[in-house]
Amino acid sequence: MEGARRCKYRAEYYDFEAEELREWECDMPALPGREYCLFHDPEYWREHPEEVREAFYERVREAMASEESAYFIGYHLPRVDLRELGEDVVFRGPVYFNEAVFHEDASFLGASFSGPTSFNRAKFLGDAIFIATKFSKDARFDGASFSEHVIFIDVVFSYASFNHARFSREARFFSVEFLKGADLISCVFAGPTIFSHVRFPPNARLENLVISGRTVFSNTYLPSILDDPLDLESRLCLRYIVFDGGGKLIFSKTNMDRVSFMFADLSRVEFWDVRWWEYKGSFMPIDAMIVLIKTNDKIARQYKEMARKDIRDREERHLTPQSELLRLPDDPDLTLENVLQEIRLLKNLAISMGRYEEAAKFHIAEMEVRRLAGPEAKERHVEWPPKGRLDRLRERAGSWLERRLLWLYKATCLYGESLARPVAWLLAIWLLFGFIYAFSGLIAVPGLATALQLLAEGLAFSGSVVVLMLLLRAAPVVAAWGYIAWAEGALALLIYAVFLPTIMRRIWRLVRA
Repeated sequence: MEGARRCKYRAEYYDFEAEELREWECDMPALPGREYCLFHDPEYWREHPEEVREAFYERVREAMASEESAYFIGYHLPRVDLRELGEDVVFRGPVYFNEAVFHEDASFLGASFSGPTSFNRAKFLGDAIFIATKFSKDARFDGASFSEHVIFIDVVFSYASFNHARFSREARFFSVEFLKGADLISCVFAGPTIFSHVRFPPNARLENLVISGRTVFSNTYLPSILDDPLDLESRLCLRYIVFDGGGKLIFSKTNMDRVSFMFADLSRVEFWDVRWWEYKGSFMPIDAMIVLIKTNDKIARQYKEMARKDIRDREERHLTPQSELLRLPDDPDLTLENVLQEIRLLKNLAISMGRYEEAAKFHIAEMEVRRLAGPEAKERHVEWPPKGRLDRLRERAGSWLERRLLWLYKATCLYGESLARPVAWLLAIWLLFGFIYAFSGLIAVPGLATALQLLAEGLAFSGSVVVLMLLLRAAPVVAAWGYIAWAEGALALLIYAVFLPTIMRRIWRLVRA
């Protein structure tokens, strides 16, 4: 008979318990004269919203009374608010809302999902409200679409994935905690989005994001190096971010020391009062530190010593002990070229925002990585024809010379970022040579002829003459001290060569500011 026909709805889904793809068939009778049941008929929810809503609530009560899987796959639902059940909503088994269509507002306020939960490819055409909701196991929103406002407030996730999810309007994540993992890969944020007081785990991934609206991470907890300094494997990767229209990404009052911006488009990213990893006077991205540890044994030993000392201090203060094994990621993209590109992008972004002190620290990090990074494990570029022994020797000699020049650049002016260093060097040179002249017996009565001779010899820039005049009110005999004076001049000229560009850079920054 026609009335005995079953609903013809079928759908493929991933079964959490069997860990495989399965086909689900609806076991409800079809509506008279129709092919689908009251839940799967695409129009019945509009014609009889109260009937569909009450039938859905009854199915929820049945699911709460059992630890078996609850299937709401492909349901067409009107406005639903689980508070209307009049009791605590606790799902004890797996719950499947795959491909469900919430045509109006859907509220899961106060609900608890003890088993794994799937909203994969669900459509929220009205507001989606998750307030004080708890997901004790995996929660999946892969491929879900949110057409109206989305609210996640005081929500606790064990693990959550929003891969390929689309947020068309405003989305708010406030006081949300991801305990074991969070994947937001290939998400589309088309409207304004805010992550405020959200706690991400170390292995969270936010990659391939498409941002069309204003997306803000404010007072968001991102893992810190201080949590476990020997764990460099855990990074928050923000890779391949794409901006569309007026999209913008803002980080405010957020810790950034475990964040990887490799391959990220930073042209529309802003940082407001964020915290970077300050390592020996530079802002060192975690990717750069990993490359240094992998390629420089001395840096690796120093870092391990420093980290283990911190761990011992934690144990003495009765904090949670950490493993003493240094953990590094096996990421083929962590190469010297990619890391230098990442640092330069961060430096240029700081300059464009007028944050010159931050830009200076990124510049120091870039120079330090260039100076300290050792040869990579294997050659990535195609070498043809093969290099001869002389070419390789030239390369090694050039690399050695570059490192020594960078060391000299650091020692004299901290890569052009310190005015104090060249001034200190000049004072030291002037004092040293002034005393040499004063106690060498090479003294002459000061006069116009001596001053003109000094000027003619090109030694007027020598501050030691001023020192000498102050000490003995006399000038050296030029003929007798020429070699010494030229040595001083060469040293002073070197310092001037780095001092003048440094002070010009400071003046340029003041003018730009």
